[in-house]
Amino acid sequence: MGINVNLLGLVLGPVVFLVVLFLEGMVVMDTAPRVALALVAWMVVWWVTNAMPLYATALLPLVVLPASNVMQIGSVALNYADRAIFLLLGSLMLARAIEVAGLHRRFALRMLLLLGNDSRSILGGFILVTAILSAFMSNTVVAAMMIPLALSIISVMDEAHRRRIAPALMIVVAYSASIGGVITLVGTPPNLIFASIAGDMGYDVTFLAWLPVGLTVGPMLLLALWLYMLYVHRLKDVRVIDSRDVVISEANRLGRMSSREKAVLAVFIATVSAWISRSVWGPYLPGVDDAVIAISAALSLFAIRVREGGIGDGVRGREGIDATVSAGSEGASVALLTWDDASRIPWGVLVLIGGSLALASAFTATGLDKMVASSLSLDASPQLMLLFITAVTVFLTELMSNTAVATLMLPIVSSVAVHVGMEPLQLMLAATLAATLSFMLPVATPPNAMAFASGYLTVAYMIRVGFIMNLISIAVITLALYTIMPLVRF
Repeated sequence: MGINVNLLGLVLGPVVFLVVLFLEGMVVMDTAPRVALALVAWMVVWWVTNAMPLYATALLPLVVLPASNVMQIGSVALNYADRAIFLLLGSLMLARAIEVAGLHRRFALRMLLLLGNDSRSILGGFILVTAILSAFMSNTVVAAMMIPLALSIISVMDEAHRRRIAPALMIVVAYSASIGGVITLVGTPPNLIFASIAGDMGYDVTFLAWLPVGLTVGPMLLLALWLYMLYVHRLKDVRVIDSRDVVISEANRLGRMSSREKAVLAVFIATVSAWISRSVWGPYLPGVDDAVIAISAALSLFAIRVREGGIGDGVRGREGIDATVSAGSEGASVALLTWDDASRIPWGVLVLIGGSLALASAFTATGLDKMVASSLSLDASPQLMLLFITAVTVFLTELMSNTAVATLMLPIVSSVAVHVGMEPLQLMLAATLAATLSFMLPVATPPNAMAFASGYLTVAYMIRVGFIMNLISIAVITLALYTIMPLVRF
């Protein structure tokens, strides 16, 4: 009889907590840091075994820390209302409006129309489009949108081309969705966790300030992925006949851009412009940060209404739309985003980040971060320490969610940096970037799982390709951060 891993993990989590808490011979430390360490062990067990939903596990600090008299409930709960959470909330609502309007699909198809019909152009185009979308949207949503487009192109290939290109195309969509998240501050939760923890240290990690890091590491990894798939897998000379016709057909079906799409695009451009230009006008409105801009954008989506061409166009039968229908034949007055639309954003991610920040605050409040840092500190050069932290984080994130890994690593590496006399932000950035790059296993990240579900990938193929990409990621992050840190201004 097989072992039910979920049930085993459900029981093992609190058991491990009690073992770490009460067996003093295992861990010699005071009660408060022992509780924090035991809580980490409990959460890791549940995260790894999926005994509880990731988001439910993130609520444990609200119970364990106050019950153990380590932190007051108010202090713990503040982490679930951190500014980083509201920055992500506004960004998710903006991404949801883009998705509801269909703007993301139009953008992707128009970009793909620029491609040729050879493997070099198709792989490069999918890498570029997927990464750009993922820089502003959930990697899961982007993968869910791009994989069907990739399957459409695969469907018109002959069998010989399909066997060669289909696995590579699935891989580049999954990997680009993850890599794209490192490009912008709002691209992935670990970036926001870093921004929050760095903010507590006195740094101001803004959307604009992040770009030197994201626009260095992201394109380097994307270029490495493209070259690796073309030359190592010998796909650079493969020509795919007529695959472009599928994209043309899909683009023609979209027709002209609707008033909804135009309005959402305007809000998106205004939001990104405000993030980028805040260093110019920010001194005149010091209370307005990136989170305030994101929430303002979300509110404008609920407030702005557009009149669509007719009843069938304005109210498209889409489940949950709230449209205020005007009299006459001119169509419906429709909000860019309704609450039914907004209710479909991944709210659990916000709780997950809150739990991550609560756990990080427990590390600091109890002094556990300094204890772990002293045990991890190596008598090594800054370059080797940077390499070591990056490598540990890259392979750890294959087994846990990127948010969970960032939660565990960031408080530790900040203390490690201080202990060995390094700039904390450099090691923290290494851990943050590495936490997002999960390439080897189908279960490591949702885009990997969706690509694997296409049927064109095997676990052995993913492990083989993903292991090389992990090594490339370690090299790129180490080299980039060692080179560009003097240019980063947080």
